Amino acid sequence: MMNEKLVMYVGIGEQKKKRNSKIICSLFIIFCSLLVLLSCNDPPVSSPCPSIPAGYGTVLIQLSADSTLAQPPRTVFPLTVFDRFVYTFTKAGETDAEEETPDNDGVFLLEVGNYTVEVRVYIGSEEPYTLAATGQSPEFSVSSGDNDPVEVLLSGVTTEEEGKFSYTITFPADAEAEITLQRLPLLSDVTLAPNSLSEENGITQTLELETGSYLLTVLVSKNDFFAGISEAIHIYPFLLTVYTKDFDDSDLLAAVPIRNTEIIVTAPVKGATPDTTAALVNNGSNFTIGAVSWLPDDNLFLGGTVYTATVTLAANSRYTFTGLNSATINGQSAAVSNNTGAAVTLSYTFSATDERTATDIMIKTQPTKLTYTHGDPLDLTGLVITLTYDDTTTEDVAAVDFTDKHITASPSHSNHLVHLAHNGQPVTITYGELAPLVTNTLAVNPKVITFTVDPIEARTYTGNPHTPSVTVRDEATALTLGTDYTIEYTDNVNAGTAAITITGEGNYTGSTGSADFTINPKVITFTVDPIPAQTYTGSAYTPAVTVKDDTTTLTLNIDYAVEYADNTNAGTAAVTITGEGNYE
Repeated sequence: MMNEKLVMYVGIGEQKKKRNSKIICSLFIIFCSLLVLLSCNDPPVSSPCPSIPAGYGTVLIQLSADSTLAQPPRTVFPLTVFDRFVYTFTKAGETDAEEETPDNDGVFLLEVGNYTVEVRVYIGSEEPYTLAATGQSPEFSVSSGDNDPVEVLLSGVTTEEEGKFSYTITFPADAEAEITLQRLPLLSDVTLAPNSLSEENGITQTLELETGSYLLTVLVSKNDFFAGISEAIHIYPFLLTVYTKDFDDSDLLAAVPIRNTEIIVTAPVKGATPDTTAALVNNGSNFTIGAVSWLPDDNLFLGGTVYTATVTLAANSRYTFTGLNSATINGQSAAVSNNTGAAVTLSYTFSATDERTATDIMIKTQPTKLTYTHGDPLDLTGLVITLTYDDTTTEDVAAVDFTDKHITASPSHSNHLVHLAHNGQPVTITYGELAPLVTNTLAVNPKVITFTVDPIEARTYTGNPHTPSVTVRDEATALTLGTDYTIEYTDNVNAGTAAITITGEGNYTGSTGSADFTINPKVITFTVDPIPAQTYTGSAYTPAVTVKDDTTTLTLNIDYAVEYADNTNAGTAAVTITGEGNYE
């Protein structure tokens, strides 16, 4: 959609015929000066532009902040970072370090060789400056001519001084927001007391924090739709770090359905105390498990008795049991009831307990298969357990018969393995209150795939980065940001096509994916500052025009173009303004 052209009118009055020769002379001198200044772009042979001396090279030092997060999604720095930078270079083989100053483009001229550079950054407009952060580069080489940039990671120095952090989160009407702030690297919670915004739906707070790095997490929910984001926040002494985030309805995604659940309970065995705890096999971050109840509720399990285990699962935020199509207890299909989406009840009835009492248990043969990929079902074929009873008889039990014989394997046969949980771990075998056994360890490799990404709705240019929520899948299974993958946005400010790079993490290390979304130009009626009246000269007037988007001043030939009409003779001249780029 095109912006409407905006036409402005400027009055031009008649000019007195007297001319000022000083003005003409001044313009001539300025014009000649411009020619001299620009001449280096195409220099004469007798006056060459400066070049890099023989035996020297140039290098640019790029600064970035370190992070105690493995791969933080984004980082937020103070509005004003540092006032003074000190660069100290040490050449390989020499003990004396030299402090160097870059040129106006931030480039250093160094003698050819190998170097390290220490960077110290300060806050303050005059001495004594406050040291805020330091960094040391790895050794790098300087060759003749231009060299690749060198990155130095800055770490905040230990100081008793504090900085400030201000956040403002806005979200749709009837939505709610949860916000947490944790100090890195121990993830210790910071107490927050957000205030409600008076003019729009949202929360805000400004607080003083110790210098260092923090993890900010925001979760917005509305009618079982969710959006969230995590940011690494850096606090430096005396400086204000500001974070703003605007969630709209297009950011909200439906709750992620939990398609299957697999849990383990300790099977009933004569003489054992009923175990009221259950273990997760997978989806550990998707739901929590309540206490296991047994029916009949004997203090000790009896022989020759049929017992039913019942447990209620509660979905975590952003997840729902709506659409649950598979639930197992100890690898066996469980009965599903009372599925409200937020919670579901599972139960399983075991066969009658053995009248005999087992006195010993041992592994006779190990499982045949020990190597898997994340998500593969466990195959315990080959595993055989020998039970010895109080009547001196023994019994060999193959894995396929474990449930009938009340032998508990964790994970159980056919349970889907999780790389992070099961790699390098054995299968644990339990029978009543006898000492548990373990098999040989499993190798569960990450699953390497190309992620599937749900389409992302188009956004409109705002001048700020767009970071829409993304639904990433392994086939139909929705994955978890920060656990299964990380995302990086590029080209996500200006109108056009923004790109999202998805990198597998944890169970999906080595996996990749990508997506893009459209940022549409912003269609508005420009605001234009008044243009002073001009005096007739016989030449066309093209006065500078200040064009704004609300209070933001825009840039000629980037955000808009101007066209002048009737701008020579006395009368009313017209200026037509047409949006370009982000305002096309």
